Amino acid sequence: MKTRKKLIVYLLLLPLYFTTLSSCTNSKPKMEVSGFKDSKYNFAIFAENKRISFNLRNEKLEKLEEIKPFDKKYHFENESFSKLDNFSFTRTIDGWRVDTYLAKIGQDLSVKLEKPENFDVSSMTTSDKYFYLATKDSIYQYDENFKIINTAKNSSELSSMKIIDGKLYGLAPLFENNELIHYELVVFDESLKKIDEIKLEKLDENSTYMDMVFYKDNIYITETYNEKDSSGKPNPGNKILVYNLKTAEQSSIELKYPYPNQIYIDEINENLIIQNLEYYVPEDVWTVYSLKDGSQHQIELAKYRLPKEELSAPFFTQKDGLYYFLMSDSILQVDGKDMKEHSYSFKDFDIKSPYALLLEN
Repeated sequence: MKTRKKLIVYLLLLPLYFTTLSSCTNSKPKMEVSGFKDSKYNFAIFAENKRISFNLRNEKLEKLEEIKPFDKKYHFENESFSKLDNFSFTRTIDGWRVDTYLAKIGQDLSVKLEKPENFDVSSMTTSDKYFYLATKDSIYQYDENFKIINTAKNSSELSSMKIIDGKLYGLAPLFENNELIHYELVVFDESLKKIDEIKLEKLDENSTYMDMVFYKDNIYITETYNEKDSSGKPNPGNKILVYNLKTAEQSSIELKYPYPNQIYIDEINENLIIQNLEYYVPEDVWTVYSLKDGSQHQIELAKYRLPKEELSAPFFTQKDGLYYFLMSDSILQVDGKDMKEHSYSFKDFDIKSPYALLLEN
């Protein structure tokens, strides 16, 4: 009789056991992860096996602090990093869209995660007060605590967004009967009310434009791809479209190396810093274009990669006219004034798959 009672109790508890097991094995990542005790450093790195900070001493990295990794499963989307106050905002990537989170990263490498309203994020940016993200048909305005302030519907997906003079500019391809007819700049005020649409006449409808930056009245837009060839491979784009917001004049810059993708502005040295897609450019270079004299300089990353390393764009950041590339076992520093390079090795610190780099405030 006792055995039978035990069996009944066991059978009754069995579903609860599997429910509990399932909830444990499919648990979501922690919403908040604490960071360093001290947030003063020259460099701090997120890697798969740790978070670690360094100071520079005698041109070498000196370890300051090391703590557990943020999460082995998740990396950050480096192209989306934007600053707001003393935080960096981006999103996580792991190959599965259902596990995409918005991420708020502190200077101490603490991380706060939040589920977005929609995972189909096409672009992100920040103003001095808000954090914006665009999806296929909507734009969301968040405060720094991930509270949604405003939303707006948009008829086209924005491949890039920038805040210019307090207004939000989005680069939008417009389609008709599934055919691209032209590109335009969609302009919103701070409350996400649409206030203008600027047709970009000189953008080729056969090309794909991916990113943009603003400097001294001009918006610079990268032409990444042109038409596909017979094998389906996209032909290279090799231009930067220039649109002047005051005069509406459109011009273009022709680059020596093709497939310009992400673009950044160094206001101190007046340089455009351009990622040439490493998948299609065997030289594995980034281009620095001088807005002063039109000269072009290539930063060759191949010599800083490990043997047989799988190509992917390194994490890029900049400060005070210096550019920093996070490589697999080093930090490459390039001076935007004279293009001198210096590599800081961290191969002796057991750092596996580094994926994000923060600099001192």
